[in-house]
Amino acid sequence: MYYNLTVFAVFAFLYSAIAGGVSRTVILGPMLFTAFGLIFGPVGLGIFSPDINNQTLRTLADLTLALKLVFKEIGIGIAVGLVLTFLGGWVLKKCWQHGWITEVWMQVTVVVLAMACFAAAQSAHGSGYIAAFIGGLLFGSMVKKSKHELLLAAEGTGEAFALITLMVFGSAVIGQALGNFSWAVIIYALLSLTVIRMLSIFLSLTGTGERTESKLFLTWFGPRGLASVVFAIIVLNSGVPAAGTLVMTVVCTVTMSVFAHGLTANPLASALGARIERLKG
Repeated sequence: MYYNLTVFAVFAFLYSAIAGGVSRTVILGPMLFTAFGLIFGPVGLGIFSPDINNQTLRTLADLTLALKLVFKEIGIGIAVGLVLTFLGGWVLKKCWQHGWITEVWMQVTVVVLAMACFAAAQSAHGSGYIAAFIGGLLFGSMVKKSKHELLLAAEGTGEAFALITLMVFGSAVIGQALGNFSWAVIIYALLSLTVIRMLSIFLSLTGTGERTESKLFLTWFGPRGLASVVFAIIVLNSGVPAAGTLVMTVVCTVTMSVFAHGLTANPLASALGARIERLKG
């Protein structure tokens, strides 16, 4: 899957960089993409062979956020992220100078470049998340003056994937799991969201100089996200003992987090902001 995604993302990135130039010829985008699929697909050279499967939730969660921190994977991820981002930034700069990038396709460049970093690192048995992260840092330093404009679409796409993943999670997972939550699972999920999680984060902030109220805010809201969904799927597919109980605990914890953090986000953020303003005054 990741190999095919790499091929697609690299081709889409290259096309997005020259879309303005192509639009002034008789060749149209749909023609190029169709021809690409025909020539490089199974009936052609066999380089691009998409395999559609039913792991929709795993794919969405993978593309949104997940971590697999192994030293080898980190090294490969860093290398892939730096190389692809540097080359991609160079291509974008040259194409921009020739006026080949249109406003519409400019919004696609960063998205598909991030996908290329992620998928290429995964296909090379590295960490796609590290590759995308490192690539993002390098890209930001390369395009400081126009960073906001270029990253706006990527931020929106990331948010959309996150919301879609949560929608699928709510539909396909939570609905089937509600009747399987035992009291032990519920109690541990509550402890995980409060004592266990908050205490560890509070201790990690020691020496940072943050105010106590800021530390408490951070212990409640971060870090959190969709990584737990990926970890749960990995555990479920590994066949470890009591995998079902572990997965139910993760599902219960994520469900509580979605609503508890969602309902308290704006009120607590406003309260913290007002508190800090009073202290400054």
